[in-house]
Parts: sequence; C-alpha cells; structure tokens
Amino acid sequence: MTAPRRPAPSQRRLQRPPDLTGPRLSRFREVFLRHGLPVLAVGALLLLGPEQRMLLWSHLQPALRDPLAYGFAAACVLAGCCALSGWLDRGVDVSRLGWIVYLLALSIWEEWVFRLATPHWLESIHGSREAAILATNLVFGALHWFTLRWRLRWCVLAFLGGMAFSQQMATGDFTRVVLTHWALTFLNTPRPPGGRRRVG
Repeated sequence: MTAPRRPAPSQRRLQRPPDLTGPRLSRFREVFLRHGLPVLAVGALLLLGPEQRMLLWSHLQPALRDPLAYGFAAACVLAGCCALSGWLDRGVDVSRLGWIVYLLALSIWEEWVFRLATPHWLESIHGSREAAILATNLVFGALHWFTLRWRLRWCVLAFLGGMAFSQQMATGDFTRVVLTHWALTFLNTPRPPGGRRRVG
C-alpha cells in the first residue's frame, strides 16, 4: 500500500487544513475539476455572445499589431518559468512543463472571465464600471476560498491582485495582462499539486 502523495510546499502554504470544503488538494486532477474546469466553462459560455467576442477582439489588437514583440515577451515568460522550475527541481520534466502551460491557459481564461467579459456585462446592466469591477474581483477572491481552498490572506491577495489587473486592463491590452498574470501565478505556485523537490 503506497503512502498518499504529500502536497507541494506551495499547496501547503496556500491551502487551509481540511474543513467543510474538503481535504487538501494534492493532485492536479482535483485542482482542474474544482477550479480550472468551471472557469473554462464560464469563459466558453461568455464567448457565445457576439458583443463579447468583439470585446475580446478589440483587446487583442495591441498584440495583433505587434506579434513579434508579444511573442518575444511570451517566450521570455516561458523561459523564465522553465529556468526557475529547473533550478527548484533540478530539471524540467513533462509534468512541470505541463503545469506551466496550464497556468498560461488558466491566466487567459481568468482574465477573460473576471477582468473583461463579466465586468463589461455587469456594467451594461447597472451602468457602474467601478461596481462591476469590485463585484467580479470579490467573486474572484471568494472563488479561491471555495475551489482551491486557499487561506483567507491569500484570497484577499487574489482580490487585490485582481483589482490591479482590472486597472491594467483599462489600457485595452488583454495580452499584456495575461502575461503578467501568468508570470505572477507561476511565482506563487511553481509546482503542480503533489509536486515535490527532487533529491539526488
């Protein structure tokens, strides 16, 4: 009988002890099903509306006008993540590279849902951009409490980070915000759930 996998240091640092929301998340599948998949589903639904697709298209224009610069920036973020992962774990294997790519995908969908599509939709209903931004980032922070089981201080930091990303998004540059989100998310969680430092 094998011993249960011990959560990665970042997961122990971020997650609360077991409570009504369940035990610690120690596998990628658990993180994906509880957090990644719901965000992906909501993001896909929000893309069904033609107005929302036009909104995204307009925010992609800076990257489309200068693809080499943005491609270089993305390559730099990827290289930095791989270098740090290699330094932490004495090498980058497929699971580590997969985690880095997953964090990119998650950054894209979270920025689309919480900093662009939902605030725009709420603003169109209530007319207040500030209230829409505040509401969506409160949901963003709370989501980390329930799905990823983060400790309260990390959920508060997720809310504050979301507010900062919302201010960045006001420039109309979706890609730049995604790249920033990707880099910071990797620095906060450089290892996948259950990942451990290699020895030997």
